[in-house]
Amino acid sequence: MNTAKLIIDFERDGIESAERLLTHLRNLIDDLAGQPLAIEVAVYGKAISFVQQGSPYEESITQFSEEGVVFSVCRNAMNLFGITANMLQPEVVIVPSGVGRIVKAQLEGAKYYKAL
Repeated sequence: MNTAKLIIDFERDGIESAERLLTHLRNLIDDLAGQPLAIEVAVYGKAISFVQQGSPYEESITQFSEEGVVFSVCRNAMNLFGITANMLQPEVVIVPSGVGRIVKAQLEGAKYYKAL
């Protein structure tokens, strides 16, 4: 059985957006338990605060990473907001561009979901 791929576009800042994303991730993983699914969350723009060390979501990101969710973080956003790699949670993967990563994932066959 082939593994389905999902790329989640996450660029919004704020508690409501972050909590909604985490709820959607949990529901998705629970609903599709036992089915092969690779999930990647592309984090860019102001949402970069979501994956910084010390964020209120640090434990959730660690847990989801342990469950196989990949959090890719935009280097362009890091540069824009003056964030260095050591300010991010160790589980995240730095990519050159968040939008570029989303497009590449789609070209590789991933389904797209926009987190609001």
